[in-house]
Amino acid sequence: MAKVTEEIKEAYNKIADQYSRELWDDMPYNEYLDQFASLIKGNKVLDLGCTMGSFTKYISDMGFSVDGIDISENFIAIAKQKVKTCHFYVMDMLKMNLNKKYNGIMCINSSIHIEKKNMLFLFKEIKSMLEEDGVVLIILQEGEGEKYIKEPFDETVEEFVSFYTPEEIEEVFHSAGFTILKKYKIKDDAEFELGNDQLAYILK
Repeated sequence: MAKVTEEIKEAYNKIADQYSRELWDDMPYNEYLDQFASLIKGNKVLDLGCTMGSFTKYISDMGFSVDGIDISENFIAIAKQKVKTCHFYVMDMLKMNLNKKYNGIMCINSSIHIEKKNMLFLFKEIKSMLEEDGVVLIILQEGEGEKYIKEPFDETVEEFVSFYTPEEIEEVFHSAGFTILKKYKIKDDAEFELGNDQLAYILK
């Protein structure tokens, strides 16, 4: 397992319980999830980097059949306990082996922990896992470069984060064969966020 991936797994395993207690009811992205759901043609959805499963459950409660993956065993254990309507797997999003296709794939502040050199590979993989007319929701951190930052829940933990300008990430999307359907800028106003505005996109 790559060094960055191993570090992220260790970090999230350490904070999973506290993160889940503090943020289970924090749903700042509902309007984007609703837009995403309204564009899905079909029933199968995948949540990449699902953490404790709160966004997974939100989509499942609309009637979709949802799978969630996360690198953190502790997060997946919590998700399985809290959300009985979905299937969850411990899995690295750069090494997915689900062997099925989806009508929608969501990636909410999880690809931010992927090194930039691997993002085109990730989005080509996502593209290959979509059914025809499938759509993607991605939310990521706006900014420049990649660096280690202190985890808001535990300042003894440092996490690798990639930041993107709109031009930079849109080039990745286009190179992977996606069309941008909608894009949004989310102003930072959350206590436990990373201090940056966020970029949200719906792709097909």
